[in-house]
Amino acid sequence: MLHFHPAIALLLAWVYENGDALINASLLLGGLPARRRTARLVADLMSDGQLTRRHVRELKVLHGLLSLEHVGDPDCDESVHFAAIDPADPVVYEICMLSDGLADRIGGLPADLSPSIMPERAA
Repeated sequence: MLHFHPAIALLLAWVYENGDALINASLLLGGLPARRRTARLVADLMSDGQLTRRHVRELKVLHGLLSLEHVGDPDCDESVHFAAIDPADPVVYEICMLSDGLADRIGGLPADLSPSIMPERAA
């Protein structure tokens, strides 16, 4: 373990609580490869009970998927998966809540672990 910080415990608890929803959202937005990657991440976090830099990198990738970072790229599979979702489907709200929740948890991590996932805010 690199650090133990209350924010890490909060992140792990949040992933434990939302793991199935994260995996399902990954399947909707990225297909089977994204589902497998997220399932592996969730399983690793739950079995390790710790947070490494690799986990944080994977969490950032997951946040990129949930926040539709690559949807505008026509060569990206995420565009195809996103286009298949009805904007009125309640799952869209759930995905937004997962994206925001993950961003909040990552943003609370110690600075040496937390990658920047949001643009700098003006003071």
